[in-house]
Amino acid sequence: MSDWSPEQALAHDVRFALTFKIGRRLRPLTDLERTLVAQAIVEYLKLANWIFERGPGLQGHSELASAAPD
Repeated sequence: MSDWSPEQALAHDVRFALTFKIGRRLRPLTDLERTLVAQAIVEYLKLANWIFERGPGLQGHSELASAAPD
């Protein structure tokens, strides 16, 4: 994922957040539909002049899990 552009990383993150159902029978989105919707959202945000940047990675998650209670 480190080789991805910020736009590709955002589309990937949005893709996994999409859980809505479509159609009369309320079927879940297919993988292709989920990918196309995520890409369309990112394209729309680009048209709205959003700037995509990756921030620094979070630090300390393993420290929280291994910390002994006081």
